[in-house]
Order: sequence, then structure tokens, then C-alpha cells
Amino acid sequence: AGLAVAGASFVTTLAGNPVNEPLTEILEGAFLYFLTALVDIAIGILGFVLLGRLRYFRYFQTKQTLEASHMLDSSPDHRPSNDPEASNGLSEPLLESLSINGYKRSETHICGVAVYRLAVCLNFGVTLSLFPGVTSMIHSVAESPANRLTTDLFVPLGYVLFNAGDLLGRLLAGCWPKVAPRPKLVLAGSILRLIFVPLILLCYIKPIGEKEWFLPVWFANDAFPHLFILLMATTNGFLGSICMMHACSFVEPEDRKSEGTRMALSLIVGCTTGCFVSLFTF
Repeated sequence: AGLAVAGASFVTTLAGNPVNEPLTEILEGAFLYFLTALVDIAIGILGFVLLGRLRYFRYFQTKQTLEASHMLDSSPDHRPSNDPEASNGLSEPLLESLSINGYKRSETHICGVAVYRLAVCLNFGVTLSLFPGVTSMIHSVAESPANRLTTDLFVPLGYVLFNAGDLLGRLLAGCWPKVAPRPKLVLAGSILRLIFVPLILLCYIKPIGEKEWFLPVWFANDAFPHLFILLMATTNGFLGSICMMHACSFVEPEDRKSEGTRMALSLIVGCTTGCFVSLFTF
């Protein structure tokens, strides 16, 4: 939906008149912009309703319910006292779940999940501190009325690149890795994304109003801000999806629902922190 809306914004801006655009064309462009978002939401609701009617979906929903019921019945608390597997106090599924990627369950529950929460919070905090507040103030270093990509289409193109990169990162996370990465590696990736802060702040930024930007311009080429935005978005989608998909594998099956809620809370905290940093700092 984000890519579709960003694309709609780019197209409506492209269709408009860049010089002295009349109010009617502005209103028409705004109407088309929000109409696209409304259509995307309607398609999503319709898809959700139709999904529950598919035999494929109902089959896997029933299969998951039966597997969860089987794991519950096979746990030590639900085994008869004469069951040989109950004598050691652990069932085979629980024994297998005690180790993930070489970690012991107690260690991952205390450290691994906490690190994943911190990683997703930092990941979205860095992104929202720069996008869209700072990136929308980046301008072309070679503005020319003959090339609209250096004038009124420069910022919308950045939005399209960000949403395309974010989508690409999420798709890549669905393909690789297949198992949960080590928490320290995920956190290291989130920390390395801090490099985007100076990279973007050192582009050609023109704040709204008469005030001058407080940093010099190191990247005096239009390709740099677009490249930085694309890389920031791709890593954001990749690391964010990895954290949200694999964090629950470090906890017991019965705790995964609540852990998903905690991960969502960490994501929201990161987004909120990033927005406040962007609002009150830049």
C-alpha cells in the first residue's frame, strides 16, 4: 500500500503543472492521492474476507489447530503416569524446543528475545528520525526548470524509492534466512544503520523557512540521497521483518502470542522515538 500511494503521489505530481498550479488541479491531485489509499484499503478488506472462504486457508488453519492440540496432549502434564516419556518430565517436542540454533532455551528467553526487541526498536527509531521529516527537505544540487526530476518531482521520487526499498527488504527477509539469526548479529545490523544519520544529514538540505542548514554539504550529487534512501529503506524492511518473524522462535509455543504483542510494542516505541527525534531535533 505504501508503494502504491507513493507511486500515486509521483504520478499526480507529474500530471500537474509545476508552475503556478491552479487550485483546482491541486485539489484534483489530492483527491486522486487519497482515493488510491482508499482503494488499497478496500482491496485489503475484500481480500481478508475472501481469504477465510478459501479451502486452502481453512485447511492450514485446521492443521495448525490440530498440531497445537497434539502438542498440548503430548506435554508431561497431560500424559498418564505410566507413560515412559513422562518419567523424565519432558516430551520429545519440548526436548527439541530446548535448543534453537545452538542456544539453550533459558539463555535465549532471557537474552535473545530482549535483544530482538531492542533491535527492532532501534531499527525503526533510526528510520523514522530521518524519513520523512529530513528526507523531504533534501533538494537537488542542480535544479533546472527543464528537468522536473530536479524540482517538484525530486521529493516524490524519494518517497517512491523508500517504499520500493522497504518492500524489497521485506521480500528478501521472507526468502533468507530460513532460521532465526543470532540476536547479536541482528542488533549489530540495527546499530550499523546509524551510519545513515550522518550520510543523509550531509546531503543538500534546504529547511523550510529562511534558516540555513547547520551542516555542510558533502554529497553534492543527486544520486547520493536517492541511493542512501533506497539502502536505508531496504535494510529497514529486511531487519524489521527478521525481528518480527523470528523473535517468537526463542520462546515456548504457549508464549509466542504474548511475545508477538511485546515485539509490536517495541516497534511502536521505536517509531514514536524516531518521530520525536525528527520533530524536536531537525
